[in-house]
Amino acid sequence: MTTKLLNNGAFLLFAMIMAGLLFNAIASKNYSLSNSRVLEAALEEDFLISYAELEHWLQKEADQVVFIDLRDSDSFARSHIPGALNIPAQDILAREHRKLMEQDEIKLLYAGEEHIAVTAAMILHGKAVENMRVVPGDFSSLEALLLGNDALDPAYRYYRDDKARFDYPRFMKTSPVQTGEENPTTTIPEIKTEVISVQGGC
Repeated sequence: MTTKLLNNGAFLLFAMIMAGLLFNAIASKNYSLSNSRVLEAALEEDFLISYAELEHWLQKEADQVVFIDLRDSDSFARSHIPGALNIPAQDILAREHRKLMEQDEIKLLYAGEEHIAVTAAMILHGKAVENMRVVPGDFSSLEALLLGNDALDPAYRYYRDDKARFDYPRFMKTSPVQTGEENPTTTIPEIKTEVISVQGGC
């Protein structure tokens, strides 16, 4: 009798495990793309959207795209693209966002830093999420160049984060010395040096 109960219990446990695995396979998407295919998608020319194209979406057809802000809720509350949805990067695969990811609208991802948005897009692409683009640069660049401006500066139409590293005026906010001369010159102060002789050796 005891053996029969144990056998029935083991069979019931096995059946429950198999049912759980089957439900999980049906209810959640498995990775349908290989790592190499995900990498290929990330290297495609249109993986990152240009600021010129982004300006068009913001001004003309904002209702046809879904902006997804991957920053934390505090940063999102301070400033964000109008109409954007806040999904922190660590929650991008949460079950409650699955329906949004399966929609046909173009999903434009941006974050506090470009590499975070790129990583999130690659993870989602591996989960077979389609119609995704990444907004280049960090949010501060996006805010300075597009949000609140009447028109995009043509110099930034094809902005990329790596190009921004060579945008020296952005990082070196200096102005010429105000001296009344047309071409001011900068003098280098004389540095006094003193020679010290050392005796001895190794």
